[in-house]
Amino acid sequence: MKQVIRKSTVLIGAMILTGCAGLKDVDHKWCPPEQQGTVENISLKADALFKFDKSSAQDMLPKGVAELNELAAKLGDAYIKVDQITSVGHTDRLGSDTYNQGLSERRAQTVADYLQQRGVQAPFLVRGMGETQPVVECSQELKGQALKDCLQPNRRVELEIQGVKKQ
Repeated sequence: MKQVIRKSTVLIGAMILTGCAGLKDVDHKWCPPEQQGTVENISLKADALFKFDKSSAQDMLPKGVAELNELAAKLGDAYIKVDQITSVGHTDRLGSDTYNQGLSERRAQTVADYLQQRGVQAPFLVRGMGETQPVVECSQELKGQALKDCLQPNRRVELEIQGVKKQ
């Protein structure tokens, strides 16, 4: 009998010390509701963010600055916490593989830096994919501005936001 009481006391003590971690409290309401993490994906057009073939903060366009300012405010307003943001840059197929890889990395880093400067307090993972993940394919027949216009959707920075949204 003493052993059963001792085990119950230890179990209750452990529950108190750990708070409500892992407990399913449907009926009693003595634990706060569990917060569910979410993943939100946002794709930003590189042509709205940067001048063509550019990647620095000085090369950001007014529309891109406005989009990033809006996103920074949204993250503060819509999330209880942001666990991580992954910033992934992409380019079109124009240019060499090496050049496009570097351009995609620089654009992703510029977006991450800009959001951090606007108060986004989250760890960032920054990657560049270069031209390896196109979302559109364009005819080899296209040249000049028509080709650039067709390839535009491939030039982007994608953000994956992991965190807990406010209810």
